[in-house]
Amino acid sequence: MTTLTSTEFKQGALWAINILMNTTRDTDSAYEILSVFPDLLEFAKQVPEKDLSSIREFVVNGLPLGTDHGFLRVAYGAMGVGETIIELPESGDVDDLAAAPGDVLYWVVYGVKADGEKVALIQALSLPEEAEKLASKLAEQLA
Repeated sequence: MTTLTSTEFKQGALWAINILMNTTRDTDSAYEILSVFPDLLEFAKQVPEKDLSSIREFVVNGLPLGTDHGFLRVAYGAMGVGETIIELPESGDVDDLAAAPGDVLYWVVYGVKADGEKVALIQALSLPEEAEKLASKLAEQLA
């Protein structure tokens, strides 16, 4: 019989919570389980990014990047039609972006891979200041 180490158990728990989020979006149960992790933010840095993405998106948006994220940079922008990520204008002025009439402008924190692919890390944020703060925190990991 195999004995799980504390690290293996925690990695398995995060994997299971990610599956829970991908299948049911039961944020209450996920949050309850995560609340007993005394070192969640530090431990998450040792877990593959694929096992953290849904948890970061729906439960704890302050989670760090996982071990194999592959991002060259992290930034924030607007979420366009069809979940297209719209970069900030060169001016950097968020006021240069506007939603279509009748729509709401949402903000997204995203990572950029070596091939230029943009991957949403945290979506549907209502304030650009919140997106900027979260993007800055994740970008610190790349330094």
